[in-house]
Amino acid sequence: MTAEKPTQSNPTLKQIAAASGVSAMTVSRAFREGTSVRKEVRDRILQEAERLGYQPNPMLSALMSSLAGRKGAQYRGTIGVIWWKSTWPFRQGHGFWGDVCEGIEQSAGLHGCGVNHFQVGGDTSAESLDRILRTRGVEAVILMPPPSPEDQAPSIDWNRLSVVAVGATLREPNFHRVMSGHFQSMHMVLKRLAQAGVQRPALLLRDELDVRTQFAYSGAFLASSPDAWERLWRSGMAGARELDQWIAALHPEVIIGDSNYWQPKISEQWATSRFVSLDARDQCTGIYQKGRIIGECAVDLLMSSRLRNETGIPANPLSLFCDGEWREGSSLQL
Repeated sequence: MTAEKPTQSNPTLKQIAAASGVSAMTVSRAFREGTSVRKEVRDRILQEAERLGYQPNPMLSALMSSLAGRKGAQYRGTIGVIWWKSTWPFRQGHGFWGDVCEGIEQSAGLHGCGVNHFQVGGDTSAESLDRILRTRGVEAVILMPPPSPEDQAPSIDWNRLSVVAVGATLREPNFHRVMSGHFQSMHMVLKRLAQAGVQRPALLLRDELDVRTQFAYSGAFLASSPDAWERLWRSGMAGARELDQWIAALHPEVIIGDSNYWQPKISEQWATSRFVSLDARDQCTGIYQKGRIIGECAVDLLMSSRLRNETGIPANPLSLFCDGEWREGSSLQL
C-alpha cells in the first residue's frame, strides 16, 4: 500500500480535492478556521470530505496552523456547540441565548479556538451529527440544554469528546456544567425587597422551569418564610382568571416572576409598579442573568478539561454557578 493510497475510512486530501475540483493545498487550507478560502468553496470541500468519511488529525491540524502563522493565540482546534431545535433560532438574538453564544465566541477566540454550531433534532440525526463532528475534527463540545429534563442527550460517541453542558436541564450524562445561580438569584431578590420593607411578596412560577432548574427558585422562596407556600402560584394551578382572583385575594406587596413572561399576564397596576423579574430584560427591575459570562465560563471549563486530556463522562463532574446581578428598572416603584 503506497503512502498516497487511503484507507477505506479515511481518504487522502488529494481524493477530496479531486472530488471538490480544487487543489490539495486548498483542501488543507479549508480545514483551518479563519482561512482565506471562499465560503462557497470551503462549504463544498467540507461536504465532500464528510461524504467520503474523512477524519482529520486535530493535533496535526493545530500544529500546521501554528506553523503557518504566529498571529494571535495558537490555534487549538474547533469547539462544537450543540443546540436543540427549540433554542436554535435564538442563538443569534439579543436575549439570554444570544448572550451565551456571544460569550462562547469571544472566549473561544481568546483560547485560539474556532467555533462551529450544530443543531440536533429535526433533519439532523444523532448518527449524522456524530459523523459531522468526526469529519470536522471536533473533540470539544458545549452542549446546550434540552427543552425538558425528559429529553435525552443525542446518542453520539461521547467517549472521544471533552464536554461541558450549559444549564441544569440535562440530567444524564452528568457532564461538567455551567449554569445560572437560580437559588442565589431568588435569595438576592428577597434580600433586596426586605431591605425596602417588603415582607410578603408573591412568586409566579412556571412548573416546567422549576423542574428544569431543579426547584432552585421554589426551594429558595419556600425556605424564606413558614407561610411562603401561601404566596406561591404555579402555572399548572389554574388559568388567567383564577390568577387575577388569587392576586386580588392575596394582595401581595410585590409580585416576583420567574421571568418577564408574567408581566403581560397580570393587571397593569402590578406589572408597571410592583413587579420584579428573576430574568429581567428590557426595562424590567430584577435579576439580570449574565448569559455572556456563562458562555465564557463554559469555554474556560472546557479548555481546562482538554488540558487534563479528559474525555467522556467525568469521574468527578463539576458544576459552576454564575450569579446574576440586580438591575433597577421601571417595573418596581416602592
